Amino acid sequence: MASIRIKTSKLTDSQITEIVDQRKEVSKKITILIENDLRVVARLKLDGVHLTNGHKFVQEAKSFLCRDQVIGAFCGLSKHSGLTAAEYGANYISFQADFNRAETNKATTDLFEWWSNF
Repeated sequence: MASIRIKTSKLTDSQITEIVDQRKEVSKKITILIENDLRVVARLKLDGVHLTNGHKFVQEAKSFLCRDQVIGAFCGLSKHSGLTAAEYGANYISFQADFNRAETNKATTDLFEWWSNF
């Protein structure tokens, strides 16, 4: 899925609307995901939300958004959070990939190998 994730925490409503309108002009085939803000997704009738706090708000997003809107969850390096987000109905799970630190490199590789078995 080709997508654009927009972080809106420091933007005004008019700035968000302007950014979204510009992206929609570029391509209607690219999914627009708003980071964490369900109300913006619903108000602007966008494609979905990218949740940055794992599984914690997936159920809320499922009840707030329409069935065809995408819900993604960033789960860091947590297997538990990834599985829980998937069980709660997230459309995709993203994990942390930091290959610049040796200890994280091993954990990330192990996590990706484990996740690929599902």
